[in-house]
Amino acid sequence: MITVKSFTVSRLKKEFLRGAFAVPLLQRQFVWTRAKSCQLLESIYRGLPIGTVLLWQAGLSQQFLLRKDMNILPPFNSELNDEILFILDGQQRLSVIWRLLELSGAAVTNYFGQEIRFDAIHADVGAAGDVVRFAYRATAIPRHYVQVQAILAHDYRRRLAGLPKLLFNRALRVRKRLLDYSIYSVNLQHRRLDDVRDAFVRINGQGTPLRAADRAFARVTKFDLRKEVVQQREVLSSGYSSISDDTLLSLVSIAWGHRDLGEKGIDKLTRDLNRDQGAVDRFRKEWPVILNALKRAIDYMAGRYSVRTYDELPSDNMLLVLAYYFYCGNGKQPTAYAKKKLDQWFWTCIVTSRYSGAGWRKNMVPDLVIVEGLALKRRSRFKVSAPAQLQVLLKERYAAPRMLPLGFFCLLRLMTPKYLNNAQPIPMQDPASLSNRHDRHHIFPQQLMANQGVGASEYNLLMNVCILPAEENQSIGSRRPCSYLTEIAPSKKIRNEALRSHLIPFDTEAGLWKSNVVSGFRLFCRQRAALVAKELNKRAGTKIVQER
Repeated sequence: MITVKSFTVSRLKKEFLRGAFAVPLLQRQFVWTRAKSCQLLESIYRGLPIGTVLLWQAGLSQQFLLRKDMNILPPFNSELNDEILFILDGQQRLSVIWRLLELSGAAVTNYFGQEIRFDAIHADVGAAGDVVRFAYRATAIPRHYVQVQAILAHDYRRRLAGLPKLLFNRALRVRKRLLDYSIYSVNLQHRRLDDVRDAFVRINGQGTPLRAADRAFARVTKFDLRKEVVQQREVLSSGYSSISDDTLLSLVSIAWGHRDLGEKGIDKLTRDLNRDQGAVDRFRKEWPVILNALKRAIDYMAGRYSVRTYDELPSDNMLLVLAYYFYCGNGKQPTAYAKKKLDQWFWTCIVTSRYSGAGWRKNMVPDLVIVEGLALKRRSRFKVSAPAQLQVLLKERYAAPRMLPLGFFCLLRLMTPKYLNNAQPIPMQDPASLSNRHDRHHIFPQQLMANQGVGASEYNLLMNVCILPAEENQSIGSRRPCSYLTEIAPSKKIRNEALRSHLIPFDTEAGLWKSNVVSGFRLFCRQRAALVAKELNKRAGTKIVQER
């Protein structure tokens, strides 16, 4: 049976306080961002539809399905309610509304690690007419920004008393529109839990994209898979605390022999875990072993390739392949032979973007076979393809979240980059001083190039960027390289030693020193690409990119 109901936001607050709603085990974590929370408020203010909320009306006997580790909504109260309203769809929307109604300044951390303070969401009531924008501002708040929590509070007159009359009246209009807005719910009264799980997967797939791991968490019925995964993820190093659940379950699927990678592999793992208790027992026994292999891979990535955090990881699939190596090798460190082959694999993946695009599965499956052989001390080898063209390095932009830019910055960190003013190593760990914060510095500064008529697509090329501390970066301004390099470095010896550590060509024919900025810049990029290619080939132990 299905019924449709409506709640104003004012009425919804009473239902929240009564503890009427509950989050079921199959629900995912809070995934919305600051921007999406503000967009929801803007839609409500303008009277636009925000979608229905799907509720499952269940008896109190279903309390074993309550997800008790979610603190984004008030807990279900069995003393005040004779049924449970499980939220199957709409949890993200209801969570935002509740957090604005409850007046708490406590921060919430979403699934992606972003901290959200709902007391930092403001209505901009400074515009003329009916226009109101909603924005997240935690500091430097303009006077015409009014805290939404204050607008919705029961003592709003006291909280808004300091506003000029015009802004106060606009804030009242915001209050009325938000509190009078009606939210519709579709209430299901299914008795079979499998029907409810299926409804959750189907309907949530239409909103914020439902990841393969979310589907697995919803469909595995024999134990709380989400709890097992999330608890273990928390023991990873802090730099990897935001690793995707999809990546973790993909590693289990690979370890269990599935070669339908990605979502298909996770779906197969889900079927395995639902098939019999033996698969569940196997998971609980092997999950710590698999997790240990992942930790070994994370440590190896950091020590060998300077991939220190999840944000610096060129590809999740690269981590999966390396973790599978350690899984097959019982956590043992690579032999000298295996180390050489893994170096070749890592840098080839970077240059060719081997695990991105449509062909990543076709590339990854044979690589898994090869690393398994290496882990078992066979003389396995990766297939050597023709070296990539130098143009691969020349055309890439530095800010693109792709394998090559991320791998390039790994290479720069491995070079132990040095300060320009004294040739001492720049600390690569998190600095204690803000002046030592690492900036991605344009060697030919952006403003200099823009003044010469060069577009952003060209001056933002990867070959025009290096790692510098913020203090040195900010002192350079928009000067030519030949100017600031001569001024900052006290001697040619120190300057050249520092430039060498950044893979910057500095001989007398280098583009750095040319009087014509544009032609010097383009010559410099070609020269630096050749230098970078040489270093990549050296680290790979074979020619993976042409040097000219």
